Amino acid sequence: MNYLKGSNNSSIWNALQKTRGSLIGHISEAFKSSDTVETLWDDVEDILLASDIGFDTTNYIIQELKNKSPMSINRDHSFRFDELRTILTEMVNIAPTQLTLDRVGPSIILMVGVNGVGKTTSIAKLTSLLLQRNKTVLIGAGDTYRAAAISQLQSWATALNVDMVSHQIGSDPSAVAFDTIRATRSRNMDVAIIDTAGRLHGKANLIEELKKIYRTSKKAMHGGSLSVMLTVDASTGQNGLAQASHFQNQVHCDSIFLSKLDGTSKGGIVFPIVRELSLPISFVGTGEHHTDIAPFDPHKFVEGLFENTSL
Repeated sequence: MNYLKGSNNSSIWNALQKTRGSLIGHISEAFKSSDTVETLWDDVEDILLASDIGFDTTNYIIQELKNKSPMSINRDHSFRFDELRTILTEMVNIAPTQLTLDRVGPSIILMVGVNGVGKTTSIAKLTSLLLQRNKTVLIGAGDTYRAAAISQLQSWATALNVDMVSHQIGSDPSAVAFDTIRATRSRNMDVAIIDTAGRLHGKANLIEELKKIYRTSKKAMHGGSLSVMLTVDASTGQNGLAQASHFQNQVHCDSIFLSKLDGTSKGGIVFPIVRELSLPISFVGTGEHHTDIAPFDPHKFVEGLFENTSL
């Protein structure tokens, strides 16, 4: 197995502009202005909750700060600010965080997620990155319920000069997955990315269908690797975390594609996703163009949050 690494990590800094200002920028001001440690903890807690990081992860961060910098030790707030950076880095530093590609067989990726999270565009971005790495890619149009989904995916396939497997509208999406995998094997291609319908995570019948797609794909493999990548819209905050949790409970997800990071101040959603679900982030969407994608690097992500922000 190998990891798909590299590519435009500097773009994460620009994508984090809004999050950096609303999260770390405000925390930096709190560290500068808080007169007492007790006031500091309250201020930081309010900022974390306002940034949609969530109650559990916020409590964890505050408790870790207290453990590393107890009130009985006379330290200035700059020490605590540095400790915050360490805590956040350790929180997201789980492996593997990158897409694993099989060396002896095709790598099949099922892209899942609800409507509106940018799943189709994320498929295009991932395809573009794979092509830059000299990988051959086939796309499967498994969202057979919406003509717009198929046509949008076809437009991306045409623009990127890759083939796409599709069936008629309303056909069985599992059949699309099966045919895509079979075509990937027969053509000796490296990767297949299969779209799925934008499932409302509370709809039991749609979740059951997604499970069927996974079972069918697994049976069709005969070597290679199968992974499920969940697209989460960074701007949805705690709602995105709820989606990720439900998908993870129903169909085991291997990683997250965090879309629309550049358009939100809620990029801190990375921390509860990784900590509470033990689910790594593989890629982040850093803009609207199909080349605006960066493999997620925990250290560079946190450094991007703290860069040019100090006490």
